[in-house]
Amino acid sequence: MDRTRDCGSRDRGSIPLEGVMTSILDASIENIKYFNPAAVKKLVKLKIKTIHDLLYHFPYRYEDFSEFTPIKDVKPNE
Repeated sequence: MDRTRDCGSRDRGSIPLEGVMTSILDASIENIKYFNPAAVKKLVKLKIKTIHDLLYHFPYRYEDFSEFTPIKDVKPNE
């Protein structure tokens, strides 16, 4: 059975997703119910004001915990 034919038979051009997604991404982070005022204030300090800003915020520094050294192998000044 060819499932691609069944899925591809719909007219996908009739749904204007670009306008819907743009308006959602332009919404303020203050409208997200899980962010309290303190969290919103911290995000605004990072210049994150919209959902778009939140999704496309990539930290420029971080600590990498994927590789670790066992204590027995640690040398001074490492």
